[in-house]
Amino acid sequence: MDFIVSKEKKTFEDNYMIAECYNILGYRNKAYPYIDLCMKKFNILEDKEDKIKVYLLYSSICIGINRMDKALDSIDRSIKLDNKRANLYMVKADILKLLKRDRESYNFYNIALKKYDEGLPINCDIEYVYLGVATVCSSLNKLDEIITNLDNFIEIIGGNEFILDIQYELSSGMIIDGLRFSMDMILDVYHMYIATYMDFKKYNYARKYLEYALTILPTDMENKFLEGRVIQAEIMEKESSELRKKYEQIINSNLTNYIVNVDSVSNLFSGGSINMGDMNFNADVKAGVINNGSNSIVNYYNSEEDEKNNIDNFVNLINKQMDNLQLNMEEKIELQEQISKLEESNSSNNSNGKSKEILKSIRNMFEGITGSIIATEILKYVGQILIK
Repeated sequence: MDFIVSKEKKTFEDNYMIAECYNILGYRNKAYPYIDLCMKKFNILEDKEDKIKVYLLYSSICIGINRMDKALDSIDRSIKLDNKRANLYMVKADILKLLKRDRESYNFYNIALKKYDEGLPINCDIEYVYLGVATVCSSLNKLDEIITNLDNFIEIIGGNEFILDIQYELSSGMIIDGLRFSMDMILDVYHMYIATYMDFKKYNYARKYLEYALTILPTDMENKFLEGRVIQAEIMEKESSELRKKYEQIINSNLTNYIVNVDSVSNLFSGGSINMGDMNFNADVKAGVINNGSNSIVNYYNSEEDEKNNIDNFVNLINKQMDNLQLNMEEKIELQEQISKLEESNSSNNSNGKSKEILKSIRNMFEGITGSIIATEILKYVGQILIK
């Protein structure tokens, strides 16, 4: 190459060759003046293939010197020459991705895949299209598609077992020509797998790819970092599961207590003269309907003995549930006093009016309680007695 560079008069082919060599070596700033000369003499080219080659090299060098506007313009010109080539769309998608135009990049990667599937004239390493799609999907948070495209990349280059076999041969000192990937790239791919599966909270899959990565390079610091993250996530998942089970048991226990308490209330109501299912007093109660114009008044009749039984049942209920009532100590003392008065009143003759006044006082105490199933049922019970 030194000989060509030293020539005073360089041909178009000379300038192209120098630019290509510098580009391969990574010296894009040195490559640019030579490819720029080619672009200035572009009109001498007649063959479409030659024109596309120059456009592609120019785009590649412009990307290296961060002239994305020129790179994008050059690849657009090449697509106008031939819109059937998958590799041209892949390069455009790469440039758009570097420009953070992720949605457009995603679309052009998919156009490249479509062109490839159509079997049209191509010059495209399709595995790298899949890898490009995976990275742009990461920016777009398309987690499912990240995994799908990484899987496609791995499958095309030979699969995980093939990769590990290659790594074994390389670590044994063998030289392998013709590999289309580097182990550094494979490590990056495995790291992407690990991070994505951790996003999914599929830690078993994350660990699987961590083991692949550790097999390739056990001492890699990024592997160690991710190993710590996977272990931490597994511990947190286990702790979360244990905590969930703990609170599940606590809630079930509380529900059982509520069910038992409500069942006690219902049993007491239905076991005596009251059926809580339809809120009617005992079977001896008779209802008469008095029609008053457009109004219907339901008039209930029950015996004095039935009412005394109902009050006795109510007293037994309160005494049984006293500890479960949401009352402070002073309120419980007051309630006990009212219950004693109610028992005394109910045991005497002709005490219907007095008993109902006491029941009203008790009702007032429970009307201030919210969120208690027992209090709610007691209020219903008292209400049924008072309307008789």
